[in-house]
Amino acid sequence: MHRLTIVLAILACLGLAGCTYQASSGREMTQDALSRLVVNQTTKAEMIAMFGPPTGHGYDSGGKLMASWHYVTSKAQAFSYSPQTRMQMLSALFNEKEVLEKYTITDNPEAGPRMGP
Repeated sequence: MHRLTIVLAILACLGLAGCTYQASSGREMTQDALSRLVVNQTTKAEMIAMFGPPTGHGYDSGGKLMASWHYVTSKAQAFSYSPQTRMQMLSALFNEKEVLEKYTITDNPEAGPRMGP
């Protein structure tokens, strides 16, 4: 009986070693979607259709609408202290007709673990 318990414990640990955990927030900004952004042509409504509702918005000093979209995904394997994290951020400035005036994209597809202070 004792030997069976040890074998079952070892099998359970081996099973957990292959387990992964993944969580994400927002909608991934694919290269295809990003390539469709055209300054002075793409509308805010089109961007919402591509990326979902903005995660933040506000107005610049001239009263123009600014919006931002974020995507974060983190994947960790059981018994590993090095999660893989990817963060994307898209910031856009719209004119008074809600047409894209300019934008910036931040992406770190190969981000490693983040260490605290």
